Amino acid sequence: IEVKTYQKLLELLPLTKRNRINRFMNPKDSYRSLVADLLIRFVISRELGIKNRDIIYTYNKYGKPFLKDHTDFHFNISHSGEWVVCAHGSAPVGIDIEKIRVIDLNLFSSFLSHEELKELNQISPELQLEFFFDIWTLKESFTKSLGLGLSLPLKQYSIKRINYKNISMKRNGRIQPCFFKQYNFLKNYKLSVCSKCKEFTNNVIVKDFKDIIEGVKVVSFQI
Repeated sequence: IEVKTYQKLLELLPLTKRNRINRFMNPKDSYRSLVADLLIRFVISRELGIKNRDIIYTYNKYGKPFLKDHTDFHFNISHSGEWVVCAHGSAPVGIDIEKIRVIDLNLFSSFLSHEELKELNQISPELQLEFFFDIWTLKESFTKSLGLGLSLPLKQYSIKRINYKNISMKRNGRIQPCFFKQYNFLKNYKLSVCSKCKEFTNNVIVKDFKDIIEGVKVVSFQI
């Protein structure tokens, strides 16, 4: 992002958010955070007809944002690699995207339940990373939909997945009241969404940075 454009876009955000974005050591992290905030602001403006200056967030004790005075509008954002994603709906929702990368799976074993570890060890080594990132994004979307941050002991929860459309979360043998959907439109990425509502869109709307800037102009942001 050009410096001039970056500064103008940054001015659209509240001071506290600007300061948080500028604290990132890596410029790419700042760009992703900025674009994520602009993206959800564009969605809010388009869906609810609210101008940018009137968008006010409240936060729960774990830091999850909610749109003030609109209890029936829920949203969540995530970013990884070259992608920023958001999901919204009338019920609590969580979304997570992760770029598949080489990691030491032993270091992340505490993230998986006994059942998931058993399944991981039963599949061929070349498929283990993909399996892990499937489970990771599904669990992350689950905890983000609840708005509990890192306080949820995800090792106690198990993803049960027959296929990409038949997914459930269990704890102590009981299915949790939530629904999942995964989208496989990106190579080397995993994208999962969790909601208390079982109605999901079948399509992902893809926009590049220029699209977002144009969208920002349409909803009367002053750039």
